[in-house]
Amino acid sequence: MASAPPPKSSYIAAIIVINSAAAIGYTLSCKTVLKVIPLSLTVLWIQATVSCLVLMAMSRLYPASGIMLLRPWKVWRTFMPLALTRILGALSKTACLANVDAAFYQTARGLLLPFTVLLSLYFLPQTRFSPLTLLGIGLVIMGFAGGIIVDLQQSLSLNWGIALGVWSSFTTAVETVVLKHFTAGNDMHMLQLIYMSSAVAALVYGPLVYIFEADAWNAALPEKHHQFLMNSMVSSAVALILSFATWMQVKVTSPVTHTVVAATRGVLQSLLASISFNESLPFHRWISTIFILGGTAVYTWSKSTEKAAGGAAYAPVAASEAEARSDDNELKEVRVQAGEKL
Repeated sequence: MASAPPPKSSYIAAIIVINSAAAIGYTLSCKTVLKVIPLSLTVLWIQATVSCLVLMAMSRLYPASGIMLLRPWKVWRTFMPLALTRILGALSKTACLANVDAAFYQTARGLLLPFTVLLSLYFLPQTRFSPLTLLGIGLVIMGFAGGIIVDLQQSLSLNWGIALGVWSSFTTAVETVVLKHFTAGNDMHMLQLIYMSSAVAALVYGPLVYIFEADAWNAALPEKHHQFLMNSMVSSAVALILSFATWMQVKVTSPVTHTVVAATRGVLQSLLASISFNESLPFHRWISTIFILGGTAVYTWSKSTEKAAGGAAYAPVAASEAEARSDDNELKEVRVQAGEKL
């Protein structure tokens, strides 16, 4: 039986645009909440709970949505590594955002692309990078290093915030690669995956909120409670849209391409953050951003050239039955290797 045709370029472009817009909106909305009361665990718990409740309601109102509320323990156990990886990534990103300016957030997480490349080479052995591609990655690293070094010298950023940015870059890279590995070997419906991820996250965040943030919540002024909750609901809606877009984008692109898109939107995100929160963007941060964006452009141009020349560009779906059989065999070997390493 012939395999399905690959997604159209217009479809992939639309997914990327939606994902980028949702990601920028999510970062800005989360920073807005954290400026009211810096309770990152509570924000994540509200987002996970809202997502879970919305999808539960959707499963009742629209049975054709493919969401099954009750699944065998074997299914949950198989899904658990991905769920825990996503929880760790969300915790790291939110902690970083709470400790740095939103305008500096993308620079603090500038090592996301290099980490993703290294993890892709290890867990997805079919991934290959040309010298020009590596040059683009090098420019991204230079942009990150330049922005961080000057900030440390001028004491413009907390060392703790920068450390969280590096850690967040690593955990997000792991999350992206694990997500790609899981979706490549699993035909579970996207909404089902998001529901299960949200359910596990809500159960994990709940006790952590009570242990670590209950006192801070009680100490906050009552008028801030209402503002915090209202802003959290807005961020929850954006988070749910971002979940849809992220799953769809990773499904049709490679982990590195997904990360490259994140680096590109960081430029617009930094500009909007500086305007929205009246945060400064010193000259060296603009230079750092230009290097990151330039490296991203070099990487993208290199991969496009490889694809046009018939090189080893990433193809999510085989184009013919013969290629599909060959790709299936290779993919099985990759999954076995990646499964052992994960």
